[in-house]
Amino acid sequence: MSVLYRAVWSDTTTADRVPVIETLRNCVAVWTQERSDPEPMPEGESHFQVSQGRDRTVSLRSIGSEAFELTAVDIVPGDPTEWVTAIRAVADGTGIHTLVELSMSSDDLARRVSVGRPRIVHELLGVAAKPHLGGSRLVREPLALPSNGISILTDLLADETRRLPIIVCAQPNGENTDAWQRVAATIASRAEGVAVVITLDSSAVTQFRDAFGSLAIWDGGVRIYAPGAVSKDSDGWRHRYYVRSRLEGARHSTVDRIVYSVAQLSTRRRVPDAFAIFGQQSGLPLDALDEMVPASALVEARERWEFDSEVARDEQSSVERELSSANGHLSRLKKVLIDSGQADLLWGTQHEDSASIPDAVQYTSEAAMAAQAYLSEWLVLPDSAIRELEDIDSSPEAYNWGNKTWRGLRALAAYAEDRAAGWDKGGFWEWCASGPLLGWPATTKKLSMTESESVQNNDKLSRTRIFKVDLAVNSSGETTMLAHLKISEGGGSLAPRVYFYDDTSGPTKKVHIGLVGPHYLVPNKSSN
Repeated sequence: MSVLYRAVWSDTTTADRVPVIETLRNCVAVWTQERSDPEPMPEGESHFQVSQGRDRTVSLRSIGSEAFELTAVDIVPGDPTEWVTAIRAVADGTGIHTLVELSMSSDDLARRVSVGRPRIVHELLGVAAKPHLGGSRLVREPLALPSNGISILTDLLADETRRLPIIVCAQPNGENTDAWQRVAATIASRAEGVAVVITLDSSAVTQFRDAFGSLAIWDGGVRIYAPGAVSKDSDGWRHRYYVRSRLEGARHSTVDRIVYSVAQLSTRRRVPDAFAIFGQQSGLPLDALDEMVPASALVEARERWEFDSEVARDEQSSVERELSSANGHLSRLKKVLIDSGQADLLWGTQHEDSASIPDAVQYTSEAAMAAQAYLSEWLVLPDSAIRELEDIDSSPEAYNWGNKTWRGLRALAAYAEDRAAGWDKGGFWEWCASGPLLGWPATTKKLSMTESESVQNNDKLSRTRIFKVDLAVNSSGETTMLAHLKISEGGGSLAPRVYFYDDTSGPTKKVHIGLVGPHYLVPNKSSN
């Protein structure tokens, strides 16, 4: 069962709390039965037929008059997916605390899920007077800030007690329609309960950029500011942004990505102690269910964690070696430049400028777009090669995978450039093993120059390695590509792969990319 969304809030302004709990209970009954005049909800299990052909099984448990929990399981006959909504409300000496959690499980492992808040969240927030989570106030719709209100935004961002991400949507330059505001409203509706959405018109965007510099957002872009204190000098990589062209070119998938990223953050939030009463009242200690997990499941989980740990250790060791090598190279380069009186070249190139190749990207699709924009002299990456990156871009590993992909694409371009300059001691593997400045790890865990015989001899599997290519390489416009970068050994079927064809000794003198996408698009025997 995967948790997709978790909203938690408190309301400390209500003096008489028991009637509010009853109001919440009635609100839940209306949602559960999808009736304006619901039947009384009995304790224990109930069954209802609701919209979209769903069978809803509900379990209700009350704890006195000050707490209740309800679990609703929705199944459509014939559909392998099960949706579970858990609702808890409790009144104590500090206020009324509410939790709503959405989970799903499915036998269809490739099913794509569009995440959003359950409708009951909107209804329950409407009952609360001043819902908040820590230092964050929950709002039900976008908050429009004028130019003279930018100090409100910067104060919100700088608040160390802020527990919710803030999504800032900027008006596009030269656009007078309300299309961008409708996008902001869609994001706010779907992310209700787990994020705060703020809109800035053109004049407010200018003021925000003056106050926040490169960490602001502008010209129709959207930026997600992660919880915690943020200032203009904070690390930008923690606060993802989506540019206007991305929203206009793929609006639905980009909004999905934005909502998914804040929903995933919400699932990592610790459940407050106020809800411990539901475990205590069951007659079991909170950790009692741990001993009821099947031994086989524990063994499987342990093996998975040990594998992930080994992969992480190997990656760290590799990064440490590369960092030591790069620092040594930089130190020697620094000495040569200073000794030759050219120290200005060293310090003048310390930071990237607006015209230079970017050092880092936000996610994998941005890495692909950056390669098209900056590496086209040595790398051919057609749009057809960029496939199904929505889930990759919105995963918890999005930043990590995006920058590893960017590094790999830069390595392939640097290899092609060196080949054109006369390097002739082998192929891409040998070039990487020689220790070039922009190289890729020459290890079987990160790079494969071919596929196993079981893949090549299996028609179904080998066909997935046939990709579009320049007509100058193959007159059919397609070719088989077996060489690939392994962006991540962990990550399962979602882990990115970059398949490429080396034509540096052919007519184009370039490396051609056939795929930037998830591993499940190029399955092997073990994943098949």
